[in-house]
Amino acid sequence: MSSPPANIRTNLDAIRQRIQHAAVTSGRDPDSIRLIAVSKYMPEDYVRQAMLAGQHCFGENTLQDALSKQSLIDDPSTEWHFIGHLQSNKAKHIPGNFDWLHTLDSLKLAKRLAAAASPATTLRVLLQVNIANDPDKFGLPAPTCSGLLMSCCRPNSAASSYAA
Repeated sequence: MSSPPANIRTNLDAIRQRIQHAAVTSGRDPDSIRLIAVSKYMPEDYVRQAMLAGQHCFGENTLQDALSKQSLIDDPSTEWHFIGHLQSNKAKHIPGNFDWLHTLDSLKLAKRLAAAASPATTLRVLLQVNIANDPDKFGLPAPTCSGLLMSCCRPNSAASSYAA
């Protein structure tokens, strides 16, 4: 186990103050900004400390670690974000366990997510776009984004529950 941060509450308060200042400076409503604490590699007790400090949105990038933490932290006020690349063969674990998927990068993945979801499941998704067309990076090529969105939004589409 890694050594704990000096004070999770103090660190979160400092980050929130910086967000508040940046929002006011830029003319934004600070309440429109959501802080997602990336809890990857952090043990469950650190997540609990953050929750006691008022943090309830957490991002994970490995499915196995995330599911393990979720089984230990059964709090309905917690909002879970999957922020890592997701292989389509693991899509069945996302609906019902996560509120957000930040890395939708193919119609195949959208269809697998839709197939795994119950009708009552809500999963918000963000498209991952590879605007540089870098073959070493994940993401949709920019010109294909509208096609994916149209496919996902088509009535009776297998992926229609996951319009980004």
